[in-house]
This record gives sequence, C-alpha cells and structure tokens, in this order.
Amino acid sequence: MTGKWVLEAKPVPHLRFESKHPFLLLFSARHGLSFLERYSVRSYCYLKQVHGDKIIEISRGFCPRGDMEGDGFLVREHGIFAGIRVADCYPVFIGDPIRKNAVLIHAGWRGLKAGIIASAMDLLTEEGSDPQDLVAAAGPGISGEVYEVGEDVGSLFPGFVRREGAKLFLDLRGFIRAELLRRGVAGDNIVFAPYCTYRDDKLFHSRRREGERTGYMWAIMGLI
Repeated sequence: MTGKWVLEAKPVPHLRFESKHPFLLLFSARHGLSFLERYSVRSYCYLKQVHGDKIIEISRGFCPRGDMEGDGFLVREHGIFAGIRVADCYPVFIGDPIRKNAVLIHAGWRGLKAGIIASAMDLLTEEGSDPQDLVAAAGPGISGEVYEVGEDVGSLFPGFVRREGAKLFLDLRGFIRAELLRRGVAGDNIVFAPYCTYRDDKLFHSRRREGERTGYMWAIMGLI
C-alpha cells in the first residue's frame, strides 16, 4: 500500500494522508480548518465548483480564490496549496512522486460522468508521468451502501449500482477505482479513506443527510 489515512485529534479532528511521498494531503472534519496552522498552510487556492471536468493549473503567480469555475487543480510548485470543498462527493488526489506534480479533483456523479478522472490522467501523462508511477488517494465520500439514486442516474453507471427492491444504490468509490485502474494506475497505489460522510455523522457533514443547509469539508493538497 502506498499510504494510509490517519485520523488526527488535535487541534481539532482532521484526516492526514500518511505517506513516504512528497505530498501533503489533508481532509477537514466538521470542526473547521484551524488545524491548517499545524502544517504551515496559511492560504490555499479554490474554485467555484460546477461538477464538470475542468482542471486548473496553479502557481505562485496564479491562485484563484473562488473567482474561476472548475473542479480540479494541477500543482507543480512547492508552497502552493489547493482546496476542494465537498459534502458527499469524493476529493481525489493523484500524484507523481517521481516528477513531483499532482492533481486534486472534485468527483461527484456529474463530474465523473463528465470525465474528470480522464482529464486528470490526461494532464499528468502530458506532463510525462507514467501511470504505473502514480499514487491515488480519495478522501471520505458517501458510500455505495447508502447512496440512493434514481433510475436516471443509476443507468449512467452500469455495473456500479445495487438494486434493493425498488431502490438503487450507486457505488461511486467502485467507479473511481475502476476508472483509475482502466487508465493504468496500479491497484496497490489506490487508497480510499475508510469513512462514509453520510454514516459518520459525528465527523463529517453530508448534503444527502443534512440537505441544502449542510456544512462542507475541505480537502487540501500541496507539495512538500
């Protein structure tokens, strides 16, 4: 395994991806972002997320702060941090520890059908990455055990829905893994956080559970 998610308790609960690779990957719980100072993260770029497949390259000279539409970042410089906001969708990190670049994407069902994983992989391979060298880590999202969808959405993901009577449940985690494998990422290099945003209500917000007035979590990524 390429790394693991660790639940840190202080200064407030949050997740950190523990790995030997030169990446910092964090995920906030429902308790806010006060823990960022512990990792010397003083600011981060973020987008107006639209559930699409657009990925923005950021740098020290270009760091959008909610004034640009998109659903992912490409980072190639140290000291620049990217943030993705989620509340059931999956934050997916894909990094190349050899070339030292990485993407962070916002992956819900709309973005996944729009091809955001393909966009991320295309960017990294254009940068010269070999898919076998890549590591992928997805933060918490809603699990297939509880993510009920209609026939209109379920029909878009054949092989990743489970029928229980008249209900359909969509396995986004399984779809994400399958897409990464299809694009050449090694199975041992793909890690998912062992949490469900819907079920683990003491740790995470969930739009499906709380409705439109839900809070959000942040996934933060940078090179170290």
